[in-house]
Amino acid sequence: MHKPLLKIGPLTSLQDARSSAAVGFDLVTFSLERGSNQKLSVSLIWNIVQWLSGPEIVLEMNRFSLEELEDVKDV
Repeated sequence: MHKPLLKIGPLTSLQDARSSAAVGFDLVTFSLERGSNQKLSVSLIWNIVQWLSGPEIVLEMNRFSLEELEDVKDV
């Protein structure tokens, strides 16, 4: 039997992301949803993710989010 995965988010800061990783969350989410008050830029999410170890990263998106990913696909 598999253990359930623990997910938290969408997160908006490095401190929240690192704290979530430290207490054992398996998945941390960040929002790229245009119009969301928790939306972060792709570059900020990338910077935060570089400081994380352990959890998998999940992006919450809507149909407008793809345009933002296109802008940074070469990064």
